[in-house]
Amino acid sequence: MKHLFFIMTMLIVTFNTSLSQQTKARDKYIINPLKPGQGKVYFKIKSKIDTLKKGWVITEIIAGNTIQRVLANDSLVTTMIDSAVVFKRKWVATEIVHSDSDPSKLVLNPWTFRNSEQNNLNTKAYIKIPANSYIRLKHNYFQFSAVAIPIALRPALNDSIKSKITTNVNLGISFSYNMTWEKFRNRRIKASKSSHGFSFGIGSGFSSVSLDKNNTSLDDEPLEDSEDGLALFFAPGIGFNTRGIHLVVFWAHDFAITGNVKKWNYNAEMYWGLGLGINLNTLGKFN
Repeated sequence: MKHLFFIMTMLIVTFNTSLSQQTKARDKYIINPLKPGQGKVYFKIKSKIDTLKKGWVITEIIAGNTIQRVLANDSLVTTMIDSAVVFKRKWVATEIVHSDSDPSKLVLNPWTFRNSEQNNLNTKAYIKIPANSYIRLKHNYFQFSAVAIPIALRPALNDSIKSKITTNVNLGISFSYNMTWEKFRNRRIKASKSSHGFSFGIGSGFSSVSLDKNNTSLDDEPLEDSEDGLALFFAPGIGFNTRGIHLVVFWAHDFAITGNVKKWNYNAEMYWGLGLGINLNTLGKFN
C-alpha cells in the first residue's frame, strides 16, 4: 500500500502598503510588528496542486465516516498551504485561541481588512511561539463585571466627626474600558496565559447601611435605636487588573433609597472606596 504525504511549503509575502481595518472594534488585540515575534504571521492564502497517482490508497472522512479507496485514475488535488506574511504596521485581531493541543501556535481571527488587495487576509491566521517562549499582545476591550466595595474611607464631616473607615456591604456591577497586556507562553506540552493591565469605568449598585444614634447625629431627629437601611452607590473608578481580578479605587457617593438612610450623616457625601471586581469570563482560566 502506498501512502501520500503533502509537504507544506512556506511562502513569504511582505505588506509595505498601509493596512485598512475597522478601528472601532469594542474588543481588539493589537498585533505590533515591532514587538518580538509579531512581525511574521501565517495565513492559508496560497495553494498548490499535487498529483495523486492511479492505484494509490487514500483516506477520506465523509459524513463523519472514515473511508479508504483505491484511485482508479490519476487525479489532481488542490491544497491550501501556510504562507508567512510579514507586516510592517500594526493591525487588529478580535479573537485569540491558544490551546494545549498546539501551544506553539497562537491562532488569530483578524478584524476585517477593507482594501481589496488585502481581502485574502480575511481568514484565520496564526503566530508561531517557540518552545519555552511567549508572545505578549495588547488587548483593549469593554466589559461588565461584578463589583464589591467592602472598604470605604470617609473624609471628616466636621471637627467632631473625623475621617473614618467603614465596612458597609456594597454590591453591584461596573462597566469599564480595559487596557491589558496578555502573555501567551508555549510550555511545549501546555499553553499558559497571564495578563495585567489598567481599567477605567463606573460602578453602581446597592449599599447596606447600619444606622444608629451616632451616625445619624447630624439629623434634626437622630435615631434612638439601631436599624438597617438601603442606599444606591454611584462610583467612577480606576484600577489595576490581573488574572481576572480587578482592584479598583472609587470616588463614590451613597444615595438614600429607604427613608431612614436620609438621616445618615454620610448620605450623598463623597468617599474613597477600595473595590474588588471579578471578571466571570476569565477568573481561574489563567495558568
